[in-house]
Amino acid sequence: HELRRNALRLRISTIHAFCLALVRRFAPNLGLDPRVEVLTSAEELWSSAKYDTLMAIAGSSADREALELLLELVTTRDRIGWPALSGRFDKFFAKRVNIARGKVRLADRDELARVVRQLRADPLSTRLDNPAVFPAEFTPTAVRTAVKALEERRDLFLTKGGTPLKPTAKARAAEREWNELCFRYFILLRQDAAAAEFARSFQLFRNRFLDTYTRRKREAGQVDYDDMESLALDLLRQDPDWQNVLRAFDEHTDHLLVDEFQDTSFLQWGIIDKLTEEWRAGAGAKTDLGIEPTIFIVGDDKQSIFGFRDARVEVFTGVADVLEKGLGPDRLERLTLEENYRSLDAIINFNNVFFSRLMACEPDAPAWRTRYAPFRRARNNEEPGRVEIIITPAGKNVEERRPADARAVARRIRMLTDPAAPFTVYDRNPDDTETGRPCTLGDIGIVVRHRKTIPFIEEALRDCGVPFIVAGGTGFYKEPEVRYAIALLAALVDPADDLARYATLRGPVFNIPEADLLHGWQK
Repeated sequence: HELRRNALRLRISTIHAFCLALVRRFAPNLGLDPRVEVLTSAEELWSSAKYDTLMAIAGSSADREALELLLELVTTRDRIGWPALSGRFDKFFAKRVNIARGKVRLADRDELARVVRQLRADPLSTRLDNPAVFPAEFTPTAVRTAVKALEERRDLFLTKGGTPLKPTAKARAAEREWNELCFRYFILLRQDAAAAEFARSFQLFRNRFLDTYTRRKREAGQVDYDDMESLALDLLRQDPDWQNVLRAFDEHTDHLLVDEFQDTSFLQWGIIDKLTEEWRAGAGAKTDLGIEPTIFIVGDDKQSIFGFRDARVEVFTGVADVLEKGLGPDRLERLTLEENYRSLDAIINFNNVFFSRLMACEPDAPAWRTRYAPFRRARNNEEPGRVEIIITPAGKNVEERRPADARAVARRIRMLTDPAAPFTVYDRNPDDTETGRPCTLGDIGIVVRHRKTIPFIEEALRDCGVPFIVAGGTGFYKEPEVRYAIALLAALVDPADDLARYATLRGPVFNIPEADLLHGWQK
């Protein structure tokens, strides 16, 4: 009742919206305009910044160091030119916050030095017959040369399969040890070369390409979504005025609820950790006023799906331990929800048996290993429910299996909704009881693992006369009719657009044969 009376005092937002509000309020501390806007298309600005930086390096005689490094990176043995390096930079860009804050960890040279000493002292190493194999100093160029020299002599110590040669029983044990040592040296050299190349591309990306992107973003008075979190954390941890930043949050907030915590990144937890640090320590203005603030965290580690956005499930599992250590068991309450209000016994039991085995792990397994907690039915319905596994004939590959799988699904839907023998579904009543009724098409949803499956399911449903709606499919603009209309409009707007003109003339409106188009083009 108290929450309902104070509903207007609740502040509900995403983590990004919260961080943006904090950044705008303290923008001068960050060297930003308080009217800073959100960059909606970071990839577009990055693409432009990447191209312009490349052209600037290539066209500047004063930047010889960057040009030489760029040429070296695009011409090394493992690179296939600028497209490959550009792809690497795109991956760096996706992790730009970590790149900006991180440092490159170079290969361990201690083991390399030990192996080199052993090989130099071994008389068998004269077989290699190339001083470049053991450079006096392991510079990036010298390491690459040594790798090439060893590659040319690898038949002395490696099999064609890339494993150390095993001499016959009559051969000396020393020869076998030498082969294994050469193999280890070869591996260490290649790792060192790869680490050095990565470090050079890392520095070039951060110092030139990312710098251009960041500068243009600032000049436009914009921040991207990654900036919001990173800058908010900087305000809380590094800004000289950090106490005022905390006070701005603290004066309006007594309780904090974080939902979907399983999809929290280390950076996001760093923000939450700093905001609630005084609360957990029992210090600060609130304690002096007799207010006991609380933090309430909700999540399910089995539903962690945002790893591609740096969400780490070990944050979820580790934070509870951190909170308990700081607060003590008397001030921290952990609740594990075991009740399932959605499913009947058959589905629950199937999941409990299957996932208890699939997610089984030792007690000392790393925190990122997801554990399974079994559920029990909480619905007021004694019916067992049903789990079905439909087996279709195995094809040679996935492409052959998809149409058969789709047809099996469509046929089963027809059977479930057959008026003569309908499947029973249940509606919940106000008193929490449930009433059964025949299953209709509106009760059924199809979940697919890959979007490539959707066209096959659509075709199968049409063939079975099953109406459907696609949610989250390939999209309206990917449909053949829409793509043709777009090509037609593009050809009308720009007659010089050969691709659009070709698609228009070959399409269903004109349907001009390929041979006629080629003959007309030659004229």
